[in-house]
Amino acid sequence: MTRFVKTTPLARVVSVLVVMLVVVVLACVAVLVCFGVPACVVVAGVAVVAGVDLADGDAVGR
Repeated sequence: MTRFVKTTPLARVVSVLVVMLVVVVLACVAVLVCFGVPACVVVAGVAVVAGVDLADGDAVGR
């Protein structure tokens, strides 16, 4: 497991948001192929809200 020597809260939030963005894009493409545009919008909205909550909690918690 990698240890970061000095990780600022901002850097942690940015890294979480980048990971969430990648996950959202991949999930959106998968859902778009399977279910169409409306499902993609719903999945992306839920993922963004969950990602923001995660980032806020992570930044505040540490």
